[in-house]
Amino acid sequence: MSRSAYQGTRCFASAAGSARASEADAASWIAFTTLSALALAALIAPLIGLPSPAASQATSPRLLVRQLRNPGVRVGILATFLLVTGHL
Repeated sequence: MSRSAYQGTRCFASAAGSARASEADAASWIAFTTLSALALAALIAPLIGLPSPAASQATSPRLLVRQLRNPGVRVGILATFLLVTGHL
């Protein structure tokens, strides 16, 4: 379209409107930065505060297959499989 076609639709922001827009933009960046810092703290806190789990024995493929004999494990694996494939 030609430039003259847009002349009737031009909108000039007032000084107060642009000040409100910049305040809203600054507030959104402050919120983003704050939540990013909280997420980083939530990631680091367990790494620092929780002890590392000690394994009583090494895991072998035979031990993993033996776990499939437990009905609760089978139900959990089936439920996980159905949930994951249901979201595809």
